[in-house]
This record gives sequence, structure tokens and C-alpha cells, in this order.
Amino acid sequence: MAAEADANTEVSATEHQEQQSGDGWEPVPQASWAPAADVATFREVRLRKRCSALKVDVATEQAPPEKVQWGPVLRSHVVVQLEACAFDADEVESGSAEFFEFRLGEKYGYRLAGSPPPKGSGSWLPPRETERIDIAPWLTVAVLAIALEGHSAEFEPAEPDEANSSETANIVAGGLVGRHRLSLLQIFPTSDLLADEGIILRTLEPGPTGVKPRDLSRVTASWRVWFLRNSELVMSTFSETNVTGAVEFVLDDGTMMVAIQLALKDMLVGTRACLRVSEDWAQGALLPSGSPVLRGAAVWAEIVLIASVNEPAPGEHSSVSDAVAFALDKKLQGNRNITLQNDADWGRAVRRYEAGIKTLEAVLPGRRSASTSVEQKSLADQQAPVALEEELPSVHEALTALRLNAAQGELKRRHWKSAAELCDVVLLKTAGHPKALYRRGLARLELGEYDGAVEDLHSAAAANPSDANLRKELARAQEKRCQHRAAERNTFGGVFDKVKEDDEKIRRRAEAEAKAEADAAAKVKA
Repeated sequence: MAAEADANTEVSATEHQEQQSGDGWEPVPQASWAPAADVATFREVRLRKRCSALKVDVATEQAPPEKVQWGPVLRSHVVVQLEACAFDADEVESGSAEFFEFRLGEKYGYRLAGSPPPKGSGSWLPPRETERIDIAPWLTVAVLAIALEGHSAEFEPAEPDEANSSETANIVAGGLVGRHRLSLLQIFPTSDLLADEGIILRTLEPGPTGVKPRDLSRVTASWRVWFLRNSELVMSTFSETNVTGAVEFVLDDGTMMVAIQLALKDMLVGTRACLRVSEDWAQGALLPSGSPVLRGAAVWAEIVLIASVNEPAPGEHSSVSDAVAFALDKKLQGNRNITLQNDADWGRAVRRYEAGIKTLEAVLPGRRSASTSVEQKSLADQQAPVALEEELPSVHEALTALRLNAAQGELKRRHWKSAAELCDVVLLKTAGHPKALYRRGLARLELGEYDGAVEDLHSAAAANPSDANLRKELARAQEKRCQHRAAERNTFGGVFDKVKEDDEKIRRRAEAEAKAEADAAAKVKA
């Protein structure tokens, strides 16, 4: 496999990546050939690596270089330079340099016309599909072996077993033919937002603040969108005089394409990023006004998050009355969404009810007593208002309404267990609450808990004898329970009958033995 190391020149990959001085990163002695590390995605690929001099400018580089990320969600996008090397010499072949960009692990990437511009040097343009190329597995393995931005190394295939065929040897080499020098020029943090390859967000310039939008945050952002297939510009909020033309809207209000909203929620204020959206997720309006609308055409987008104003988080309200007013406003917002007829709007309704619930739970006495020490509490947590005795009735009344409405939303979404759990909490506080019993009964019925469903619906019907719909649901639950019991008898009836027959035989045998003993005892006495 790998050649034996020269004791005078060997420097491990780790030593190569970590050696530095007070002025910045410096070249290190060239290492001998060593195996490149295994990668779970391409475990069959086996390469040999020899470190090269660093590519960074020692005079200007002051911070440790970016490191590659490799995971199911976070996986770096990289720009590399590839040069062919003479197999029996250390020099690269003249004119062999090529530049590529690709996301680690993907089977395709894009060819670049030359060395990429420095990070943060200006606006971004999408790659052209005419420059799309196949990315051999060995390139991902090699990048992960280099690991650090500004570093480079030479690679060649490891020697396959003699028993392997030429096809197997090519698999082991991961598509690498001959010896090449790979330089890792740029690394960009990249996230697969839904872990399904549908919405890929790449950070081009990170934001300087730690502010991150939440649901219902009022954001100010700018973006422009291109069709992926031909790089045609679809729309842009930018203008010739202002490359960050601003649009203001509320996240999760149902007016914008989901992919753009998810991207903004994953960005910090001041961040500039690009977004790749698959056909499945490229659905919906590109502007809050509702037009233009995408209907399943894959796109690229450049997004700048300019500002974000988040709603108060639980515990951040200045008073209990403010917290109750906020929660009741969430209830009204949820009610507007729950009357609509699709799962997305029902989900928005539940999220608004949940925001109100968490806000009110934060002002209940004893909610923060579980903290282990004062030092572990945030400043907001220490200053959060706590409901007084006279304020508790209004808090509990609003909590009950929010939980029951959230249960209704979960029933619409067919989230039976969540609906039942929300009603459980209400019934712990207010035993026999008719609406909680009714909605828990419906959830239990769908969960197959027929006895509990009948019990809940019967109690709810007793409290509301004139409710025809409730009596109808009770009858349905009773019918379902009867069917379930009949099915059980059909399935297990033979087994139960056999057990009963065996028990009867044992009983009769015991009675006969007892009678015989009694008769024998009577004869002895006589």
C-alpha cells in the first residue's frame, strides 16, 4: 500500500495542518506518502496523500483557516484547484490547472474559468449548467483529507490487491488516474435545511451579529432568483443603485415561498447567502405581494438578510398583563389560520397557539424554580414577571382556551397523540371540562383507545345533552368499540374457548376426587 516514510522528511497530515507561527500559517517540510483517511460515504475509495506547501499568504493570513464540515445536514461547499503531476517527478504539468466548485459528497459540480475572486468581494452569480461536470468520489475524499482552507496535497491511487480486477481498481481509486495536486482554495458553510437535498443554503458572507429570525419575526431582506436550467433572472428586489433593495414582511405568514422563509430563519442578520431549491420545493410566491409565483421550476437565489425584529420570547414581556395580551393576540392569529382548509395553515395556527401557551407558562409561579443555580439563569429569566394570585385566573383562562384550540388544530392535522396530550393538561387543571373531554375522545377514538373514547364522549354528552353532533360521535365510538370486541372474539375466541374447556375439566376432576375422598371417609366411619 503506502510507501515507507522517510524519517528525515515525514510530517503527518495533522502536523502539516497545525504548524504555525505568531505571524500566521507557514509552509512546512513536504511529507512522504501516507494513506488518506477513510470517508464513510466513499469507504471503498483508497488514496495515498503527500502534503504540499500551503497556498495562503503568510503575511496577510492572521486567523486559523476555515475547516471543512461533513455531516447529514452541514456539509461544506468548496472551490479547488486541480493540477496533474508527472508521475516520476514533483513538478506539476504546465497548463494543467483546472478550477472546480462543488458540495462535498455530491456527484456533480461546476467548472470555473479561473481562480475564484476573494470571499466577500461582491455580488454572486449562479453557475451555468453548461459548466456542470461530474465530480469523481476521490475529490471529496481528498478534500476531507486536506481539511483546511488554503492547504494542498498530492494524491495518487493506492495499490489495489492483485486479485482485484481493473474495474475494482478504478473503484478503489475513486476515479483518480495518475498523480494530481489538489489545492483547497475556499470553503463555504453549507446546510441542507430539510435533510432531503431539496433546499441547500450556502453562506457567502457571514453576518456580524447574533440575531437570528424566529417564526413571526418581521424581517427586512433582499433577494434575486434565477432559473437553474438556464441561469435566466426571474426577479430581483435589487436596483442599480442599491444592491440590497429591501423588502419587509413577516415570516411564516403564508405569503412567501417556504424555501426563502426557511433560508432566512437559518441566517444571521447581515448574512449574504445563496440558495439552491429543487423542483419539489420551488413552489409559491417570490414576493409578499403574491407575484411572481413559482410552480415547480428549480432555482438559484441570492439572499441578503438586512434586519430582523423578533417578537418577545417567553419571559421577555415587561408585565403579566402584557404577556396575557400577547397570548390572546396569538389566539386570534391562530383562529384566522385554523378556519382555512389546508394543512400548512393549520400548522401555522398551532404554532401561534403554542407561542401563546409558552408565553403564559413562563409567568406561572414556580416555572423557573428547576434551575440549578442563579448563574445558569439568563438576565431575562431573572427579570421575567411572575403572575400574582389575583392575576392567575386570567392566565389560566387564556391557557385553557389556547390549549383547546391547539388540540383542535392537531385534530385537523391528524396528530392524534398531540391533541390528546393537550386535552390531558386541561383536564388536570379542570376535571370534567366538556370541550376537553370531547376533543380527547375524538383523539382516543383515532388512536384505537375505544374504551377511553367512549368514556370521554359519554361524559361530554352528559354535560351537553342537546348537542346532536356529540351524540353522533359517541354512537360512532360505541360502534367502533363493538366492532373491535367482535374482531377480538373472532381472532382469539377459539383460544379462549379451549382455555375455558380445560378449566372446566380440571374443576370436574377436582370435584370428583373430593367426592371420592368424602365417600371413602364415610365408609371408614361406618
